[in-house]
Amino acid sequence: MQAEPDSTLCTSAVPCGRLRKTGNEGCTILSVIEHLHAYIRTHALFTPGDRVGVAVSGGADSVALLRALLDLRSELGIVLSVVHLHHRIRGAEADADAQFVSELAKKFDLPLHLYHADVPRHSKNEKLSLESAARNLRYAFFQRLLGENTCDKIATAHTLDDQAETVLLRILRGTGTRGLAAIPPLRDASPDLAARIVRPLLSTRRAQIEEFLRNLNQPWREDASNQDPKHLRNRIRHELLPLLEAEYNPALRQSLVNLAEIARAEEEHWDTELADLQPLVANPAAIDRPNFLKLPLALQRRLLVNLADRLDLPIAFGDVERMLHIAANPGAEHEFEGGWRVASTRQHLQIEPLQPKAVNPDYSLDLPLPGAIAVPPALTLKTTLLQAPESSRYNSATLLAYDLLELPLRVRNWQPGERFWPAGSKQAEKLKRLFQERHIPAEARSSWPVVLSGDQIVWVRGFPVASGFQAHSTAVLIEALPVDNRESRNE
Repeated sequence: MQAEPDSTLCTSAVPCGRLRKTGNEGCTILSVIEHLHAYIRTHALFTPGDRVGVAVSGGADSVALLRALLDLRSELGIVLSVVHLHHRIRGAEADADAQFVSELAKKFDLPLHLYHADVPRHSKNEKLSLESAARNLRYAFFQRLLGENTCDKIATAHTLDDQAETVLLRILRGTGTRGLAAIPPLRDASPDLAARIVRPLLSTRRAQIEEFLRNLNQPWREDASNQDPKHLRNRIRHELLPLLEAEYNPALRQSLVNLAEIARAEEEHWDTELADLQPLVANPAAIDRPNFLKLPLALQRRLLVNLADRLDLPIAFGDVERMLHIAANPGAEHEFEGGWRVASTRQHLQIEPLQPKAVNPDYSLDLPLPGAIAVPPALTLKTTLLQAPESSRYNSATLLAYDLLELPLRVRNWQPGERFWPAGSKQAEKLKRLFQERHIPAEARSSWPVVLSGDQIVWVRGFPVASGFQAHSTAVLIEALPVDNRESRNE
């Protein structure tokens, strides 16, 4: 927790948060508050009478957002409350975060909406990273507060630095202008709920925020996981961005934020343009091909991406280019990932779902150790127990640590939505994405074998074993062999 020198507050019987700005400290306080106020006005984030729930984790950004909005609430005509998700990730530290936020709400006589969520359990059940699981539950909590009309808006404390990091992260992963738009100033809570989630601090730097809090003598909580280099965002924040600023562009953060603002405005423009073209693609199975090809290339691409979103069709840049090739060549066709077929005739571009194919039945079997078992459609899974030093002759990423396993092991077919963290990878990924990267045919995936220890997937055919389960002494080797060749190579 941080604490710094004194600042001056109004001394009313009930703390109101209204700040007296004097001296150098006052300059910093005014700078942050005026910056915030200007951003709120520019983007029309609030209207008088709004009941605004401020999402406060206890960290510097969210605490500063609350303190600054307390100062502005009379001028803005808004009613504040505090929103906190107790995620149960860091044990006693999470308890201390919740207690800190509760005391902060009490100090300023604000209602507190506190929700206890079991993020680790959600992460395990849904096969998500802790970060993704926490975000899902946090936004589900926000949606509930908005949907029940407890709040009209939820304000989150994303900063200029968060925006810059997000843009750079998306550039590294590959993105179009839609991805470059990054974090919008406001968005609907869900497709069915127009209540808004707003980000008033997007033009404010994290360094300004911490100085603002120090000048108020306002403590905050530090989350040690924000320093953990295993998270890509942390490496971008603490390593890559500082390096690029030092060596290439001292104003890089602002440049990235400017890029996001340009991309966001262009996306809004394209949305308007695409609305006028919707009649052209009203029937995806019979798009007027000659008229489609008359459009500029940029509009063709955007129309296809927009249509794919509408049809819930997984799509990447290469898929769009293949669709354009089909449109330009009558008679061409292709079956896309996700069960869609795109074809063209002289008159029409056709985008339609494939007829469902017969799928292999689900299976779930105890896996003998040692031993072998047949799994659909034509595989045998063979298990061997290896003792040291024999196990040392193998790559540890191909062997499971015997002492970490919950027996009996179970083999079953992969289920959509499941995630897996192969040894040597930086994070868990959806198996569907891993299959795509390995070019495993869609028709083979329904029966693809995975092995579970308890409820955790520890082995997937064709991949290293699960991260954290690599063997270094007594080990289990699992081999996937064709039914007619049980001595084939290890997979």
